[in-house]
Amino acid sequence: MKDGVIVGAEDTKMLGRQEKALDSAKVNQKAIKNARSGWSILLCQSIREYQKAIEEQVIFWIMVALAVLLIFVLLIYRVTKPVMISVNDIVDAMKNLEKR
Repeated sequence: MKDGVIVGAEDTKMLGRQEKALDSAKVNQKAIKNARSGWSILLCQSIREYQKAIEEQVIFWIMVALAVLLIFVLLIYRVTKPVMISVNDIVDAMKNLEKR
């Protein structure tokens, strides 16, 4: 068997072709050499799929951040509301004392 021949791929059209046939502008490649067999194992992933996966992760983490921010704002509102009511009561009482 020649070096660089594709023997296993998700796309069966790639089987038997040379590794050079892969368009590096469209495919992200990672290669490791198997010390026992001497074969190189090449993992190829479509850059479009890779970018799509990254975009999905970014969208997910933005949504998580927005949800956490919303919860944080609601908690601050719930905690400070009773305090502000008390402060407003004190201010109203002081205004009533000034009028006398």
